[in-house]
Amino acid sequence: CADPSQRIHLEGATGHIGSHIVRAVHESGALVRALARDENRLRDVRDACDEVVIAEATRAETLRGLGNGIHVVISALGLRTLHASPSPELVDLRANLNVLAEANAAGVRRFVFVAVLHGRELAASLPILRPREAFVHALEESSLEWTILRPTGAFNDMESIFRSAQRGLGVVLGRGEHHINPVHAAD
Repeated sequence: CADPSQRIHLEGATGHIGSHIVRAVHESGALVRALARDENRLRDVRDACDEVVIAEATRAETLRGLGNGIHVVISALGLRTLHASPSPELVDLRANLNVLAEANAAGVRRFVFVAVLHGRELAASLPILRPREAFVHALEESSLEWTILRPTGAFNDMESIFRSAQRGLGVVLGRGEHHINPVHAAD
């Protein structure tokens, strides 16, 4: 999206992967609008945001008009743990559905979503993936053009796995048949 007339809205800009997406989109020349619950959480990427919308994706009423004038919505919005509050159902599914509804209402052309490699297959055995994959299904059924990114995992996600290994605990993803190759979030 190296077209400076492109207006990109980003969900999850305060997260690890989202912050790298903000930089990449900004450096491509597109206008970046980022959503944040608290603008201070954007501190590391605030300079790459042309606009900031203060809202809560889990509360649909705060998103009214979010997609107006936007060409592409990118969502890296999601949780990495089942021990979070709010829940993965509220963030990974409901919040993304709220954003999708606003994108549809505004006539946004494309929705890009960061999912998980082998998410469909792993959702049966990994409960944290079920809400995320439910959103993927809803996006695929929507009238928007869509892109689902399925990275293998970012190095920062591997941190807890490595800490467990240092304590002598092994982690198996699914049945242990999937290979992973973590990447840097910028990639």
